[in-house]
Amino acid sequence: SANTNSVCAGNTATLNASGASTYVWAHGGTAASTQVSPNATTTYTVTGTSAGGCVNTASTSVTVNASPTANAGADVTGASTCGKNTTPVSASALAVGTTGLWSVVSGTGNTLFSLSGTAANCDFTGTYGQTYTLAWTVTNTTTYCTNTDNMVVTFNQPNTSSLGNNISTGDLLWNGLTNTDWSTATNWYAVNTAGLFERQTGSIEPTAAHQVFTLSSANGGICIGSNMPALGSGETALDVFITPGMTLNMGSGSLNLSGNLVNDGTINASQGTVNFVGAVNSTISGLGTTTLNNVTVNKDPGYTVTLSKDVAVSGILNMLQGNVTTAASPYGLLTLGTSSTVPGTLTWISGNIVGPFRRYFADLVTSGNAGLFPVGTAAYQRYAKV
Repeated sequence: SANTNSVCAGNTATLNASGASTYVWAHGGTAASTQVSPNATTTYTVTGTSAGGCVNTASTSVTVNASPTANAGADVTGASTCGKNTTPVSASALAVGTTGLWSVVSGTGNTLFSLSGTAANCDFTGTYGQTYTLAWTVTNTTTYCTNTDNMVVTFNQPNTSSLGNNISTGDLLWNGLTNTDWSTATNWYAVNTAGLFERQTGSIEPTAAHQVFTLSSANGGICIGSNMPALGSGETALDVFITPGMTLNMGSGSLNLSGNLVNDGTINASQGTVNFVGAVNSTISGLGTTTLNNVTVNKDPGYTVTLSKDVAVSGILNMLQGNVTTAASPYGLLTLGTSSTVPGTLTWISGNIVGPFRRYFADLVTSGNAGLFPVGTAAYQRYAKV
């Protein structure tokens, strides 16, 4: 006699014959047991011979049950995961009479599937910056045959190697993946305690406590978009770093800057205003050409603004409080105006320009502060008028 079997497609069945001394299987083989891997339901025949020479034949069928269809969906490896640790995964819909289960094949860190991982469409949570291979396994609830398909999830991070060690925990990095709006939270990454970048949500935007960095898509990879930041009214930051290939579009907006402005890219000053404020010394530096429209110096008592590169103010230089330290060109000359037709305007309440100061004049008689040079030392006024 021979036993009866059923297998799932692609699997192996073991056939066992008994009751004779020797056996010959029609498909080949002389052992009592044989393994077969049919592609479809197949009948197998064995001939047995007893010790006394009696011969008998037995047959058995192996039923092949089809494996259910499993399609885990497309890999998720693009910009949609930048700065995130959760993403939707979308397998094909389950057929009637089947169940599904997600599992992690490879990858490190804590992982979690929503909906217990049994729904074709659910959320997968992993660790920032990691890559995972996920398996979607479908089981036929009648035959218990299964099928599995794999897909890959990568939680991408921007390439910040060009920023070196300048950026650290708590700092913000412009990604420009949503639009050009400075105040849109999803345009920003924050650096977490592990040194990884988390894309922001809700109402998060730079404050006076934040160092703010920009990074071009050429340097930052797929996690940096092409949208350049555009200021609104009353934006704030501690320090702002404009890196090569980046443009800060000021429009008619304003930036309240407590610390430093580092311009290695481009500032499109337009009708914007930069206000140097707060109880931190400020420096304007960088390799880019820095021409600003309106500049207000309103530092807390005892704090200053230092120019380590030439700066031109084409609109209004409004000195309310705090000295401005300058140097000979190209290492920090302050220029008010760009020509006799665009001479700029000085409004002054207090504060000295400590170092060289150049300004343009209109072809008119000067009066008031139009001819004022509010220069001096760090402690003493040495003002002049022309």
